[in-house]
Amino acid sequence: TPGIMKRPPRSQAERRVNMRLLTRAQLFLGSFQAVACMAAFYFLYWTYGWRPGESLWAAGAVAVGGSTVYILATTMCHGAVMTTQIGNGFAQRTNVQSIFKIGFGTNKFLLWGIVAEIAMFSALVYIPGLAEVFHHGPIRLWPDWAFLFALAPLLLVVDEIRKLFVRRKLAKAEVA
Repeated sequence: TPGIMKRPPRSQAERRVNMRLLTRAQLFLGSFQAVACMAAFYFLYWTYGWRPGESLWAAGAVAVGGSTVYILATTMCHGAVMTTQIGNGFAQRTNVQSIFKIGFGTNKFLLWGIVAEIAMFSALVYIPGLAEVFHHGPIRLWPDWAFLFALAPLLLVVDEIRKLFVRRKLAKAEVA
């Protein structure tokens, strides 16, 4: 976080994991991530012909290249967790300042972590022994991976909007 060394240290009585952090992570950002996961799950079903009002049970049992639609849909759900956490990783670089101000490439460990995250997920999806253990199936580059990466900025955008309101509130407090 830029300027962190100019601030006084946090009080030893203050907990690192507090109610404000839990509320932001679990209720605020977690809700958006849950919606993204469900969207990825249903998107996969949709691309294989399922439509609202039809039985998910029957559609999920349809075999697709050695997997079932259900297995592929749960793979997409896991993929949505992975891609939304990419955006979240950038969002959580600071509590108040915008990532657009500090830059996306300023934390090389985060960038390498993202590469590792994608590689590990790909291993779980495409290496046969691992895929069976984790009940994953081989998702398609188009449209599945494209949909997952379209979800990546979701938590970043949502948290940037939150930070905008925080910065405005802090600016008003400084004026007063």
